[in-house]
Parts: sequence; structure tokens; C-alpha cells
Amino acid sequence: MVPKKIQSKRVRTAHKHRILKRIVDHHRKERRSAKKNPGKHNKTKKDPGIPNAWPFKEELLNELEALKNEDENEKQRIRLVNQVERAKAKKAAKKAEIAANIAASTAAAKVAKQAAEAKVTAKAAKSNKSNSNKK
Repeated sequence: MVPKKIQSKRVRTAHKHRILKRIVDHHRKERRSAKKNPGKHNKTKKDPGIPNAWPFKEELLNELEALKNEDENEKQRIRLVNQVERAKAKKAAKKAEIAANIAASTAAAKVAKQAAEAKVTAKAAKSNKSNSNKK
């Protein structure tokens, strides 16, 4: 299968400017329609808050602030719990890694010891064979 040629990204300057002009015209048209029809393009209104003439305004504000503080304390408590859990998980992973490294090193030492013993026994067998041939 023949690979397709990569198409050039070159654009004529006139074409690029024509596209930019269309974009500018579109933005201008949007601004005009926003001026002519403000109900269609209205912004979200801000919360006006509690009026000063409201009865028990101070108590209501205190309740709202207490709720806000409770939410913030709960978020902070959850954050701390998550942090402790992450620390425990990290510590456990590190212990598991250390245990795996120790197991691997002991296994490697065992294999090396067996190889050394095999080498020694092979030498001994070779020397016994050469001694029996001489006799």
C-alpha cells in the first residue's frame, strides 16, 4: 500500500484575510444584535443579598456564616483524612517494595551460592577423574 502524501498547510494570504474579515463581521453582527435585543443576551444577575430592613438579619447572617464554617471544616477534615490515607498507602507500598527487593536479593544470593557450590563440586569431580586416570 502506497502511503498518502501529506497535504501542505499553505493558505493564500488573500484567503486568510477573507476568513479574518468574516470573523470580524460576525463579531460585529453579534454585538449589534446584543444592543438591539438586550433581553436575548442578558447577563446572569448577582444575588442581591439580605435587605437591611429584614427582621432578624443578624441571626440569619450568623447562621449562614456558621453553615459556611461547618462546610469548610468538613472539607478540611476530609482533606486531612485523605492525606493520612495516602501517606499510609505510600508507606505500605514502600514496605512492599523493600520486601520485594530483599526477597530478590536473597534469591540472587541463593542462586550465586548454588552456582559456586556446583562449580566447586565440578572441580572436585574433575580432579577425582584426573587422579583416577593417573593411577
